[in-house]
Formats: sequence, C-alpha cells, structure tokens
Amino acid sequence: MSYCEDCKFFPLFQVAWVTRSGDSDLEVPIAIRPTSETVMYPYFSKWIRGHRDLPLKLNQWCNVVRWEFSNPTPFIRSREFLWQEGHTAFVTKEEADTEVLEVLELYRRLYEEYLVVPVVKGKKSEMEKFAGGLYTTSVEAFIPNTGRGVQGATSHCLGQNFAKMFDINFEDEKGEKAMVWQNSWAYSTRTIWVMVMTHGDDRGLVLPPKVAAIQVIVVHVPYKDADIKEILNACSATVKALCDLACSMLLSKKEMHVFKLQKLGDEFIEALSQNKLILAPWCDEEEVEKDVKTKTKGETGAAKTLCSPFDQPELPEGTLCFASGKPAKKWTYWGRSY
Repeated sequence: MSYCEDCKFFPLFQVAWVTRSGDSDLEVPIAIRPTSETVMYPYFSKWIRGHRDLPLKLNQWCNVVRWEFSNPTPFIRSREFLWQEGHTAFVTKEEADTEVLEVLELYRRLYEEYLVVPVVKGKKSEMEKFAGGLYTTSVEAFIPNTGRGVQGATSHCLGQNFAKMFDINFEDEKGEKAMVWQNSWAYSTRTIWVMVMTHGDDRGLVLPPKVAAIQVIVVHVPYKDADIKEILNACSATVKALCDLACSMLLSKKEMHVFKLQKLGDEFIEALSQNKLILAPWCDEEEVEKDVKTKTKGETGAAKTLCSPFDQPELPEGTLCFASGKPAKKWTYWGRSY
C-alpha cells in the first residue's frame, strides 16, 4: 500500500521515500511515515464489523517525519519529532463531537494546569483546518517575546471522509450498513518549546513546579561561631514545611498580551510589530482571510487566523468585519505564528 496513492489528502512532497537498502535498490520504495491515517485505517475496516465494536479508541506515541517544510525551528518545526496521537471511531456524529471537545479540554489542562501556559480553545478556519477533516479545534498559545502564536495541540473531527476512503463500515442495531464517524487528535514535543519560551529567560530554563524534578532547593549557610546542628535542623524543618504544601500554592499565572480592534489598518500593523495577539470581529470568509495574509505579509511573515475562541466576547448587532466591512459573525484571534 503506497502512502500517497491511497490518500489524496497528503501530497507526495511531504513524504520521505527510502529507495535503497545497503547497496541494493528496493523493488518497492518505502515511505517514512508523516502521519498514521493510511497506516491505521485499513485495519479499522477489518476490526470494525458491528456496532458492538464501537467506539474504537487507539492512542500511541511515535516519531513522525515531515520531509519538506518551511522555516525550520528546533522543537517547534523540525524534520522529525515525537508526538502523541489518538484515533477513534464512533457510531454517531454526536459522540464524535463530544469527544473532540473532551480531548481539547485535556490539552488545555496540560498546558494551563501543568505547564502554566495560558491557551485559547477554539475552532480553526476552513483554510487552516486539517486536510481531509470535517473541522479542526485547537488550543493556541502565544509567545509575548516574539509576538507569535503557536498551535499547541489539535483535536479533529474527521467526519466520514476517511471512512468512505477506507471502507470503514459497520452493521447498526437495525442490521443496516452504516459508516463510522472518526476523530484524530495530537500534540508533540513542541509543547516543551512553548513551556520554555513562556517561562525561560536570559538566565536560563524555568520549569513550573508540577513538571520540575526539583521545585525548591534549601541551602544551609554556616557562619563563624554558628551552631551547625541548629542550622541543619532549621533547614530540615523548612524542607518538611515545603513538602507539606501543594505545588499549586507556589504558582503564579501568566496572562496573554491581547489587542482588541475593529478595523484593519495602521493599528493592526502596529500591533503586529509590537508582538501582540489581535482579537477582531470577522465575517468568516476565506477570501477575506487570504486578503489579510496578503496585506500583512512582510519579512517576519504574515498575519493569519489562529482560532475563533469558544468563549466568545459579546458581538453587538451591527458589528462589522474588521477587514471587509461586511457583517461580522464571530470574534477571531489573528497574529503571526510558527
């Protein structure tokens, strides 16, 4: 089974092909995997026979290879990286929709409760969604020092697109043939970089207490004529007191630097130059999104949609899109991204 021949959603140029083994040419080239859909889903069609086989939920950690990409950056965008990915199948779309948001909330908790990195949960635009998916949700982080957004993790509803392609059918409770509804979701070692960039500084690495191997170091400092035993006892008492405290009591939460505006223009460009995240009313039209990218393209990249937050600010009746002047449908985060 050839990776690109069987899945129209993943173009040939993204795949690395092994054509030789030692001194011998391979009769059939081997594709080094960029993602798992075409590896897993042929087996989904074999494993799933009836509604009692559902839901099917698989999770794995593996390395992924992306052969061609732009702007390589250590941790954030590299040739090979480690990630966690989940692939699931359900009887109904409602079940799939529910899991999409449940998984997205787990990713939010990972970032905010463990890494102390604030993120926004939202839905990707049609232009930015996963190829072949029905819709994509994500948690978006923002790096104040660089003024760029980072897609922290994604949770996709694949709909029935892959079920049609790989013939993943089942017999429902009525004995009739039906197609499954699928999801996939993932986050990668990019998470480490987001944490480092959020908390680190010129003096070195800073790790939040819940993921740090050591949260506090107590050092005893003897001085002339001091009672060393008493100092050690005091240090021991301090260590015990700190061990009795929950790590959350030692945390301080950082907030995102967000600029809210109503119109595309100098203010938008200025906010980008000041490394700000921009929240603006949008008409949700792809051509307008493309136009914004074109108008803001510069040496450091163009602005694009990051996500439309689920927690939407009030959108008064008559509010116009900041870029087109048409009636706005939603508030959306814009900015440069990695």
